[in-house]
Amino acid sequence: MDTAVRIIVDDLGLSRVADAESVTSPEVNLIHALRERIRQRLRVPLPKPLVLCMSSAIYQRFANLEGQPGLTVERLSPRPFLRERLGGPLPVWLTDPLAVMLLAIAGDHAATEGDPIDRILALIDPALAQTQDLATILDRLSRQPPASKTLLAVPEIRARLRERLAAAGLTAAAELLNLFFDANQAPMECYHLLAQAQLRDRLESLCVRDGLAPETALPPRRCSSELARQLPILPVVAEQAAPYPAYLRNLLILAERRTRGDGLPVERLAEYVAQDWPELCESLQTLFEQNPALASEPLILALRRLDNDLARDLAVRMRDALDHAHCDPLPATASVKEVLRWSERYFDYARGAFERHAEPDEAVCRSFARWVTTEPHRIIQSDHDWRTVARTVDELLAAGQVVILCVVDALGAIHLDLVELALRQRLADQSAPVIKPLFAPLPTITEVGKIGVLTGAEPGTQPTDYDRALRARFAAHLGPDGLQIIKSWKDFRQALQPTTRLLVCLDNRVDDDLHQCTEFRHHRERVRTVAEQLAELIAGWQLDAAHHQRQAAILITADHGATKVARRATEPPGTTPLERRLLRVDAAPDPVPEGMTFVPAHPGGYLIPHDRVAYGATETLLHGGLTPEEVLIPFILITRQDRGAVAALQLTPIETRAHAATEGWYVRLCLVNRTRETFVNLKIVAQAPFSGDSPVFPRLDPQDRIEEVILNLRASIEQQGPTQVSFELRYQEDAAASYQRRLFQFDLDLAGHLLERTEAAEQFDNFFDL
Repeated sequence: MDTAVRIIVDDLGLSRVADAESVTSPEVNLIHALRERIRQRLRVPLPKPLVLCMSSAIYQRFANLEGQPGLTVERLSPRPFLRERLGGPLPVWLTDPLAVMLLAIAGDHAATEGDPIDRILALIDPALAQTQDLATILDRLSRQPPASKTLLAVPEIRARLRERLAAAGLTAAAELLNLFFDANQAPMECYHLLAQAQLRDRLESLCVRDGLAPETALPPRRCSSELARQLPILPVVAEQAAPYPAYLRNLLILAERRTRGDGLPVERLAEYVAQDWPELCESLQTLFEQNPALASEPLILALRRLDNDLARDLAVRMRDALDHAHCDPLPATASVKEVLRWSERYFDYARGAFERHAEPDEAVCRSFARWVTTEPHRIIQSDHDWRTVARTVDELLAAGQVVILCVVDALGAIHLDLVELALRQRLADQSAPVIKPLFAPLPTITEVGKIGVLTGAEPGTQPTDYDRALRARFAAHLGPDGLQIIKSWKDFRQALQPTTRLLVCLDNRVDDDLHQCTEFRHHRERVRTVAEQLAELIAGWQLDAAHHQRQAAILITADHGATKVARRATEPPGTTPLERRLLRVDAAPDPVPEGMTFVPAHPGGYLIPHDRVAYGATETLLHGGLTPEEVLIPFILITRQDRGAVAALQLTPIETRAHAATEGWYVRLCLVNRTRETFVNLKIVAQAPFSGDSPVFPRLDPQDRIEEVILNLRASIEQQGPTQVSFELRYQEDAAASYQRRLFQFDLDLAGHLLERTEAAEQFDNFFDL
């Protein structure tokens, strides 16, 4: 009898019969209806047989029909299909159930390279057949579905995996595979176990190597120490590695303490970066802020390998700290400008040293002390002498301005970065402040420096009463009610009166803090707070002046700075220590002791050491010496320009039509300096979406101009016709100052580019190409 019903038993969807009906539901009613349909077809055959495709599980419902005339049953074997995928014969041990399992988990790719076992591994996961990297092999094993675990446990495949692990450097491969094929845990659980084992072994090794004794013990081992030592770093999130993240942070704190005094090299801390955990980076950041000496090349490299922004930012900060960990001594023949440029490098270096609980090199400080005491004539002839403060006040009063003079006791120029940041953040709409360092009066003590800076007169020649001294100095500009002196910062805000011409604010908060603050970083935070409050006060003063229909100019300066000194010295006979950094003498010594400077006063004078020494206890920050952080003080002048006022530096287009160039357009501009100041390193840069810049102009003197600046203007996208184009003018007030920026916007007519050009036009353009 011909076939009336054909049933294909196919567990993997291997059937290629086009007209086969697929039976996928084991529902009772469906099975009953299908059974009646089969019986009907067997009783009354049709020319075309009924073809059904079903799994072996569903076929069990029809097994009692097997053997009836006209019914044929085909059981599809996976082996022919698998043989096609592997491109060769199958191993004899690869049974039908294993073949079914392999086809179920294999991807769409073929595996035709290597011997049959390698090809089978490639079907399971290509990485298992190709890579010899141990971390990759373990990662791929941990991600296998449950079905592949049975396949990988086949002795022949397991032996091949063991060979691959051994080739990757793992001698304890048998133990590792036993863990992975343990029926009681999933592959990912095994991976976490191995990651924790590697962490445990590493932390235990660090404890032994660096002599650390944490209060808590490590958890018990979960695998042999031989296997743990051979494992690579296996990435694992902190939540799945508990309790090791907390243990590692405690170890890091203990190790950091040892770097301070017990001689543990900071380079060893790089090995504590055991995982890419944000919590670990946060701990390192906190420790670095407390002790910048932790920065090292190995630690920077370890942080750069991590894949998080915090680690990258911390690496940049550490790189910056290392770059400023050295400063050359000041040449004896340096000019004032060269000294100030040198001081920027020195302050970066000194801040890093203080934050590392160290001090700048003695020779570097001595070089500055010798220069300051041997080159006073250069300082006096420059614009960076302390007498500049009183001269500036005099000029501002003569111009009809209300002047607010803030003298912040002990605010050294080493903190100019904090003050400038606070002012620019709060006073963004103001004209650019004039910011530069000045050389303070010597010696750097309050009773000498403050009255000298306020009046511009030599110390000892003015009354010590502030009111009398200021009225005498600025008598030409001050009426009976024109001077106000405020000595409490709490009263600064409400101090400005309608009749005030000169408001002097004496702020002692930074100096008062010196006697309580033993750490430089805490002192910096105090300065930051004072700077932010000053910025708020300045904004208020300018509003008050505007309310009185007047303009206010604010000048911030200091009498001296401060430093941290650890080395003690014994004062010579006949001297009296003052401020623990200098000695009072009754008469000028003859000769002046080596390594000291004598500053006359009436009566007697002062002996100031060139070295970083203190007379007596050194628990607090001190002043009175000749280091840059004591001698250099800030000069910050803030004025407010009326809206629409003529800018100090003017940039204008010579013509508004921009002629087409080979690439872009030619723009011709004119740069004019209408001030009494000299500017250096000027440059004009086109703003996005345009590009193009001018050469750097080294110098632009007062009332000088650059008649024609030609820029080759280009655009990242097509532009044509009347268009607004912005240019930024970058410049410095002097080579030691930070860059200032002004934005100019012009309406330019951008000429169109011709598709065809004459030879003469080409030559014309080539003549102007920059």
